Amino acid sequence: MTTERPGKSRITFRDLDLEALWKGAMGGGSVVRRESVEARGQEPEEEEWNGIEGVYIISVAARILEMHPQTLRKYERIGLVRPSRTVGRLRLYSDDDISKLRLIKYLVGELRLNLAGVDMAVALADRILAMRRQVAEVQQARALRSLVQGMLEDMLGILNAQAPQPGQANKNSMGGPADVPGERGA
Repeated sequence: MTTERPGKSRITFRDLDLEALWKGAMGGGSVVRRESVEARGQEPEEEEWNGIEGVYIISVAARILEMHPQTLRKYERIGLVRPSRTVGRLRLYSDDDISKLRLIKYLVGELRLNLAGVDMAVALADRILAMRRQVAEVQQARALRSLVQGMLEDMLGILNAQAPQPGQANKNSMGGPADVPGERGA
């Protein structure tokens, strides 16, 4: 899938870093929080927004994304995004929703995909990322299995080295012959 626009370089979907786009590298929600901290005249601290899940009502989300609220409602209606709802039925957009909407905005605005194409591209991106996670899990499992196997072989090697060989007399810790059941010393 390729697009060319006047005055723009040629962009292919393959060139995109799906994980970076999905995580909001094209301008994540943390930037908004960082700007609000800086506006208070404080130095932003990383842990201040690390792990904090932001939620935004539709008007704030629309401002962050520079989109019309009606566009966000349309994307929800066709199933591209599913914001959570309050008891009073207000839409609450999470940072993940904002990142997904940024990706959708990019696909529609820059790559000129229609909404059916966006739906398919987002579904494919989800599948690719899920497959990447599965491959990483399998690789970790294989690495763990080989580590455990190596450790077991080392332990068996140690046990085999300390085990008496056939024909050797068993010695106790004092260096004398080992007690053999049924025999008594004279």
